[in-house]
Amino acid sequence: MAHAATNSVHPYLCLYYIHMLRFDVMTISLLTACVYLLRVPASAFWINLVDHRIPLHGVFTGLLTAVGTAGILLILSVPPSWITIAALPVAIISSIFDGLFYQPLEVLVDSAIIKILGDYKILYENERQYGKWVSAIMTLGIGWSLNDDHDFDTLMVTILIGSVILFLLSLSTTVQAADPSLLGITCNEVDETTPLAKHALQRTNTSSSCVYYKPYSLFGEQLSHISEEDASMLQRMTTANNSVSIKPLPRPASVCSGLSYLTNTTTHLHNNQHIPGTAAPAAATEYEDSACFFHPTLPSTMHSASYQHPSQYNPYQINYELGNSPPSFELARLPYPPAQSPAVVLITLIPGYHQNQSSHQPTNQIPISATVVAEDDYYHQCSLATHHYQQQSKWILKSFICSTLCLGIVFGMTQSLLYIHLHDNLKFPMHLIGVVGLATISADILASKLVIRIIQNFSLPVIIGMAHIILVLCTLTYTWLQPEVFSTKLIVILLQFLQCVSFQFIWLLAAHQVDSVILTDRRRMMLKGGMAALYSSLGPAIGVLFMGNLINALTDDPLERYTSVYQYAAGLSAVSSILSWEWSTTN
Repeated sequence: MAHAATNSVHPYLCLYYIHMLRFDVMTISLLTACVYLLRVPASAFWINLVDHRIPLHGVFTGLLTAVGTAGILLILSVPPSWITIAALPVAIISSIFDGLFYQPLEVLVDSAIIKILGDYKILYENERQYGKWVSAIMTLGIGWSLNDDHDFDTLMVTILIGSVILFLLSLSTTVQAADPSLLGITCNEVDETTPLAKHALQRTNTSSSCVYYKPYSLFGEQLSHISEEDASMLQRMTTANNSVSIKPLPRPASVCSGLSYLTNTTTHLHNNQHIPGTAAPAAATEYEDSACFFHPTLPSTMHSASYQHPSQYNPYQINYELGNSPPSFELARLPYPPAQSPAVVLITLIPGYHQNQSSHQPTNQIPISATVVAEDDYYHQCSLATHHYQQQSKWILKSFICSTLCLGIVFGMTQSLLYIHLHDNLKFPMHLIGVVGLATISADILASKLVIRIIQNFSLPVIIGMAHIILVLCTLTYTWLQPEVFSTKLIVILLQFLQCVSFQFIWLLAAHQVDSVILTDRRRMMLKGGMAALYSSLGPAIGVLFMGNLINALTDDPLERYTSVYQYAAGLSAVSSILSWEWSTTN
């Protein structure tokens, strides 16, 4: 919540740049794009650092808070006499510090939440909502305060107080899995009369908490598509409204239960000291669409009279991709992840990353290079049907990437410098800008709440199509608004709310659809990470630069300059709708 309070200052920085530092829109666009571009690589770097030094998670969070806040306070404290001389260099340094140190704080906070929740990651969105509400209230309060504060001192006071609180909390918080009782999970939360709860939940009274029986843990294996059953999930599935059933997005049938078959087959092979030459290809074909990769490694000679212990020879080397991945990678495994955090998995694309990871593993584990089988090599062993699926999946991947990039560009064009357009062109007072900020965050909260219920009642292509239609209509409506008209103020608040709901719906549903159409865990995580980088970093950076160039290139009335920006945004929204058709209609 402390981070959310300080983060509410950022939307108002563009007004500070243009009114106090006298920057033009193109300069502000460059500074904003710099922050967007630095946030993803910086977040991946710091997350990788804290994941290997979990006891120091709070220390690093406090360090980033101090350095990042110092960078923002640097630009907010430029005296008026230095504006013409030092304003631009200080603003560049401040933006670099913001992108490298302050922006990664959001991901570090999300990572801390995931680690503290432990097996109860399903509560992640509930924990995050508290921060969103604080941010909404603070955004509204800052807007009302700026009505009489023409020096923007409110921004400095807000970020200073919030950062001090966040710094102290970071140093005093231990990032480790919390006891269920501390998370508000009690034994009485689940109705044990239901068949699901009766067979999936077993209570053991202790002095401090209840120990929950997790049936999938009995296998000692990682099962793809299956998460641990906990009390919170059972509570959601056994709500009072029994007329509404949980209906997730369509997805291919999981065949990871075939691991039990492979285990039995392996045991049978050891006991009989014989393996047919066609057993491995047959098994590979039967389980060709499994999310777990296995590769036959048969010895050149195997005598029937000899016996090898299973620990010495395993005819199937099974590899669970990213099975020992850092805990923060769980952010990319969430069914409805935040927009920025999944991008941390892209650090695995750095050459030598896996070798560095293996050095952190215990020495008794088999090296990754000895067990990892490349996906391409695996698919080459499969049937023609699998090859056809692979070709089809390439188009789906391109559809995900291109539509998300277009959506990020539209977001950058319409949201990054929105407050400048509202205040300078449409003549909005500061307190109404605060109301617009409140509508923005409220739309985010509402979309996260309603996304599951919407999926249950409507098909995915209809939802995605309607969300894009709303984006197109909202951006075109902005071109017809006139300043100093009361109806304009009401329309803008409504348009902003609808736009943000649509943006959030499209992102959440796209991320969830990845789990439905992509089979392997590694591909799902990497695709979500790439989409997050495009939607929250590269796309907005391109959009805000494109917007600044359009406004600077035109010499007409300022209102007409923004009209052309929204016209281009409407066209890109339509392109995003067309590109999303491939992944939204794939079952």
